[in-house]
Amino acid sequence: MPHFRLCFSRANCRKKGNSGKHTNPLLPYGYIKDPKDITKLYVDEELRPVVELIYKLYTEEGIGRKKICDILNSKYNYPTPSVYYQMKHLERGRIYKHPVQKLWSTYMIRNILENDVYCGTLRTHKKKTVSIRGKAIKLPEEEHFVFENHHEAIISKDTFNLAQEIRKRKLNT
Repeated sequence: MPHFRLCFSRANCRKKGNSGKHTNPLLPYGYIKDPKDITKLYVDEELRPVVELIYKLYTEEGIGRKKICDILNSKYNYPTPSVYYQMKHLERGRIYKHPVQKLWSTYMIRNILENDVYCGTLRTHKKKTVSIRGKAIKLPEEEHFVFENHHEAIISKDTFNLAQEIRKRKLNT
């Protein structure tokens, strides 16, 4: 089976998603696939410190997303998600066709802070394509398939929940 195709049909993909298998060809930043079973996620130890630092700065030190970007861009030499994916493609002798953003942005930080994959939860069936080659629409959270403790967490559930509380507080002020 090719590396980039985890599902061959919509029904097969839905079946895998229902059973708690990771079906998205794009991996969350900080995770790698098991070479023997590409539906399993493992922590990428090279990127674990980046995710931990982002959550620490946000939850423990009260630093906002923009300031976190400034810190990552000036103090640390951690690759952004697109730079990292490009490096991995090049290592495999493949071409990375997507735009590469060399500097951290608030959008990247937000995606990491709002994604519960980092506390060990797999969430599938988040989008639905209406027709062949149609536009994917986001589904409401109650329709997602959620699998708690699916894989090793990078941060604790408490830390993730604290980050969500802080985010909601900031939105309400």
